[in-house]
Amino acid sequence: MSENVKKVVAVMGEIFEVDISDEACLQFGFRHGDRMVYPGLGKGVVEGVAPATGEGNPQPDVLWYALDFRDGKVSYSPSRNIVQT
Repeated sequence: MSENVKKVVAVMGEIFEVDISDEACLQFGFRHGDRMVYPGLGKGVVEGVAPATGEGNPQPDVLWYALDFRDGKVSYSPSRNIVQT
């Protein structure tokens, strides 16, 4: 596994790899490991970038994060409404 890749588990249980490089994450204004807030849901940590393929609505590269109350499981927001803490 590359040093710029991390294996993660989505909230729905899918296991996949995200790109944790600055090059990938900075496109969204974050770095891997940055603390963030999803307004209305809570705080978490940025995990990395990968396409979203589930739920019948594929998305190109999106920013994946783990909210603190989800035990490390990742999700993303297509609306990009997360903010850095």
